[in-house]
Amino acid sequence: MDVSVHCPCYHIHMESQKEHDNRRLLHTAAWIWLSYLVALLAIDMVIYANRFGPMVMMYHFLNFLPAVIFLVMSYNHESEPQNLLSTNLMILLITVLPITVNQFFDLRLPPAPLSNLEGLAIRQLPVLIIGLILVAWTFKRSGIILFTIGISLFEILLVFLFRGFNIPRLSALLLIITIRMVCFLVVGIFINLLLQSLRAKQQDLQLANEQISHYASTLETLTITRERNRMSRELHDTAVHTLSGLAVQLETASAYMDVEPQTSKQLVNQ
Repeated sequence: MDVSVHCPCYHIHMESQKEHDNRRLLHTAAWIWLSYLVALLAIDMVIYANRFGPMVMMYHFLNFLPAVIFLVMSYNHESEPQNLLSTNLMILLITVLPITVNQFFDLRLPPAPLSNLEGLAIRQLPVLIIGLILVAWTFKRSGIILFTIGISLFEILLVFLFRGFNIPRLSALLLIITIRMVCFLVVGIFINLLLQSLRAKQQDLQLANEQISHYASTLETLTITRERNRMSRELHDTAVHTLSGLAVQLETASAYMDVEPQTSKQLVNQ
C-alpha cells in the first residue's frame, strides 16, 4: 500500500520539511556572505592602511548593501508560491549586483593587490559560489547551465559596455571568466546530483517511517479487535453455561413440586 496516497500528513510533512530546509539554507548563505565581506573589509583595511579613503569605503558599502537586503529577505521568506519568486530575486541579488559593482571601481581604487578588474572578479568568486549553491539547490541541471553561462556572458557584456575593447589584460579577464564558468558547471552539476540523491533517500526514509507508523496502527487495531472477540466468546460461553445450569435446576424443581414441595421451593429460591 502506498502510504503517500492514503496519508495526507506525508505530503504536509514533506512540504514543511522542504520549506524549513530552504529557510535554513538562505539564512546560512546570508551569514556566510556577510562574514566574507567583513573579512574582506578587514583585509582591505590592512592592505590600504592610510589609503582607506572614500572610494574604498564606497566599494565596501555597495557590497554590504545587497548582503544586508539578502539577509532581511531570508528571514521574510514566504511560503509557496511566493517563495520561488523570492528565491530567484535573492539569487539575482547575490550574483548580478556584485558583478555590476566591480565595473564601477576597477582602476579607481588605490593600487593594491587584486584592485584591478580581474582581481575584483576573483574577489567576488566566493559570493558567486554561494549563488551557485542556491541555484543547484533550487533548480535542475538546465538551470545550473543557464545560470553559469548567463552570469559569464553578463559580466563580459558589462565589461565591454563600460570599458570597450581596449582593456589592459583583457585576455586575462576573459580567461578567468572562462575558467570560472567551466568550474561552476562541473561543481554545480555534481552538487545537484548529490542533492537529488539525498532528497530521494530522504523521501524513501520518510515514506518508510510513514509505513511503519501505518503498520503499527493497523497492528494495534487488529490486536484490540482480537481481544474484544476473545472476551465476547468468553462472555458468551459463561452465559450459556449459566443458563444451562438454571434450566437443569428448574427441571429438578418442577419434578419435586408434587412429591416434595419444600425441596422444590428451596430449588426455586436458589
